Amino acid sequence: MSSEPPKITKDNLSFLLYELAKDYHKRTHGHGKAELVLVGGAVVISYYAFRLASFDIDGIINGDDELRDSIQAVADQENLDPKWLNDDFKMTSSYTPKLVLYSTYFGTFGHCLEVRRVLGPYLVAVKLRSFRPYRDLSDIVGILKVSDEKGEALSFEMIEKAYRDLYGETEELPAEARDFLERIFASDNLAKLFDAVVAEEKSNRETLVALDKEESQALHQMNNFQILEAIKKRQGKK
Repeated sequence: MSSEPPKITKDNLSFLLYELAKDYHKRTHGHGKAELVLVGGAVVISYYAFRLASFDIDGIINGDDELRDSIQAVADQENLDPKWLNDDFKMTSSYTPKLVLYSTYFGTFGHCLEVRRVLGPYLVAVKLRSFRPYRDLSDIVGILKVSDEKGEALSFEMIEKAYRDLYGETEELPAEARDFLERIFASDNLAKLFDAVVAEEKSNRETLVALDKEESQALHQMNNFQILEAIKKRQGKK
């Protein structure tokens, strides 16, 4: 039997958040109040659904020690990874406290846990800021594709504004991110482009594994844009 922890899906996400709130409510004797802002995979599976599952939830966790204890308790109860809900995202360059301001209400669980999500141009902006060559690229295409299908089409200008809202009025999209965004908006078939980018990411992951074996120390000193450049160089691409 596999010992792999259960995945988090659209179907069980609300259940897990309710279990978290229930435990937290009990620990704080009904007096605790906490806020969780979902970013990344949990938003993709719950709102955009072009990815069906995730092993963890990235978020901004505004709560006390009791909430952290409740997160661990739910991990034990449901056999989840201990970091099934974490705020490691706050240690990345994509994080900004302004994300809370531009988040959208998702629901209140157990009368004590308010959950919000980063959606639309703001989620795209976060992904463009991160620009992991093995995950964020297809997420960006997927978000734009599903937004079109939902009648919530995003424009280049909306995304640029969101980027400045989050990271500062003087902040411009990095050249590589801008080029990639232009590639998406130039496409007349986002479904086909999504599949192509997923394949590119698979190749990028394989190349990255090889590079890590040979140049691990150098890679760990690079940002994701520099890593993508190293991957392209190894693959013989411009």
